[in-house]
Amino acid sequence: MSDEGKLFVGGLSFDTTEESLAEAFAKYGNIAKVDVIRDKETGRSRGFGFVKYDNAEDAKDALDGMNGKSVDLMIFVVLFCV
Repeated sequence: MSDEGKLFVGGLSFDTTEESLAEAFAKYGNIAKVDVIRDKETGRSRGFGFVKYDNAEDAKDALDGMNGKSVDLMIFVVLFCV
């Protein structure tokens, strides 16, 4: 599986779920996968995750549109993985 179209999203709230992250990014295109990285012991978010789009152009639009925006009262830092 290629990492093209995959975004790193930092600055997540500990309350952010895969569902709320997907909802925030869905307006930019079809999302293939969302991962919120969690602590293995507590299950709590580690404050970052990944959003993978089916289309790399949609990921670029999301990068431009979401970098610096907030969800769950936290400000996103959005970067490309590739």
